[in-house]
Amino acid sequence: ESSSSSSSSSSSSSSSSPGEKNSAKRRLAVERYAPFANVQFALGGPGSGAPMHFHNTAWNALVFGSKRWIAYPPAFNVMSNEHITTWDSTRRPSFEKVAGQPKPFHCVQRQGDVVIIPELWGHGVVNLQTSVAVAVEVKESIFRPPLPRAWRRIMHFNRGGKARTTPRTPSSKGDKNRPPR
Repeated sequence: ESSSSSSSSSSSSSSSSPGEKNSAKRRLAVERYAPFANVQFALGGPGSGAPMHFHNTAWNALVFGSKRWIAYPPAFNVMSNEHITTWDSTRRPSFEKVAGQPKPFHCVQRQGDVVIIPELWGHGVVNLQTSVAVAVEVKESIFRPPLPRAWRRIMHFNRGGKARTTPRTPSSKGDKNRPPR
């Protein structure tokens, strides 16, 4: 019986189709670069850009042109769908005056510069001239739980609940390889 099972397993592995082998090779190639996701190529004219937003850690390499960046630390990050120049000239002053928002960090990125935006830092960018860039956002969050759970915790806390003080342990439903939070 053991000889028949070993022969059947060897015949099943040798009978894999070329498509299955290519699929396995592609899967391994993807897993090799798994920490990275959301690779972007950006081309924009003067005055174009990205509104205030935040996400996982990312880097942006400017191949051509120049960009002006505005950034806030995580405690003061902002999400907006308003054009960055409009937001910067109208909303930002009111946030600083009414809500106690600190002044943002500013920098100008020039051709050949790489800007690294840490996880959860709010930022927006405007192209000062025609610009070409490549950006990569890290796939996994390092310092926060997945957003749906994070939003539930924030809403619970804002409604008078207490923040969790004990670390979570992996559940049988979740990923057992994931460290406790």
